[in-house]
Amino acid sequence: MIEATRATTPYLEALARQGVQAVLAVGALRPNPAPAPVDGLVVMQIVPEAAAQIVNRSPAFLEAWLAGVGPPVLALRATLQMHVVADHQPLAGAMNLIGLQPGKHPRLASDLVLVCADLDALGRFGGVGVFDVRHMGAGAAAVLEVARLYSAFARYWPLPERTIMFAFWSGARVGHAGLKAYLRNPPWLLERTRAVIYAGLAPEDEPAVRALLAAHGLPLYVVPDPLHEEDLPPFLLQPPPEVPRRARAAARPAPAVSERALVQRAVAAAQAMADSVNVLLLREAIRPGGVVPVPPDRLRIPAEALPADGAPR
Repeated sequence: MIEATRATTPYLEALARQGVQAVLAVGALRPNPAPAPVDGLVVMQIVPEAAAQIVNRSPAFLEAWLAGVGPPVLALRATLQMHVVADHQPLAGAMNLIGLQPGKHPRLASDLVLVCADLDALGRFGGVGVFDVRHMGAGAAAVLEVARLYSAFARYWPLPERTIMFAFWSGARVGHAGLKAYLRNPPWLLERTRAVIYAGLAPEDEPAVRALLAAHGLPLYVVPDPLHEEDLPPFLLQPPPEVPRRARAAARPAPAVSERALVQRAVAAAQAMADSVNVLLLREAIRPGGVVPVPPDRLRIPAEALPADGAPR
């Protein structure tokens, strides 16, 4: 038994090397797709009350024991049988979506500016519908809006001058599998990639992503998701439809924030991120003194992002 917060891939792999066959992760039941499956190791989430019953001790004793107080080993009351069904597909490393807006400058078009976001959200996890508040696709929506904007610009103006690649990564919460797949087999030369602009990257993921890109000499610019700064519940769980309506209502307490309100906040967050991405693209995809198709205020660029003369950086 371990605390659920310790169930990371490196720790589970270390336990498997020591001969551990099963792990009970004690804590609140919530989707946790981050740890990748470990061969030969069964991992199951369990609430503290059930864990205390398994070892025939009080919940207070179990809490202290998980914190390192008491004997190192506890005996089970009876044989424990664990059966876990997972839909892990080992052959599907990543599924990315990539599009290009070609550059129009005769010399700078071979340079690339990569604008990206995470594509995946939970949807359903273990048969239970999950409304994932921290991964609602606001970053992907922001990238789509910027792609739409530059597609319109390219019809009438000689821009972007540098090529822009719009990318959506899968596998963000299983070790950033999509980004790693791109770096292993890049469709554009990494040495000609000028910058990576990442919309909606979670603060806890930034160190790992920055390290991945730094290994290839790629600078990272993070456009944060405003929703990550709000105190919101991480998940809203939806019982399966086969559960009777009355039981569904009892099992799903009324959230402090409605899904409709969360979607409206996500739309506002996506627009704010799109504005910030535009500021960075004006600097990275267009050379200093190059053509800017519309006044900066039409792009809703924050005033603090412009110098005193009002010209884009």
